[in-house]
Amino acid sequence: MLKRHDISATEAVRMLWQELAQTRRLPSFIEKAQGQSEGKKAKLAALDRLSSFPSTSWSAHDDEALRACVYESLLKDYEALS
Repeated sequence: MLKRHDISATEAVRMLWQELAQTRRLPSFIEKAQGQSEGKKAKLAALDRLSSFPSTSWSAHDDEALRACVYESLLKDYEALS
């Protein structure tokens, strides 16, 4: 992309430093990237916390098996009302 505009990587970095010096702020694209990486870090931390839970007898079940178990439980509750 830079090459198409006749800008070297060195010139691009120099332009970034000039922008930082003049505005005393991070450019919006960097702030946006930081926000995304913070969100990614938070998601990874949540996954780490979830993976630390001990396995249960339900852990090996897939979605269909879990639905079947819930259905059976609800059916037993319904039959108990009769």
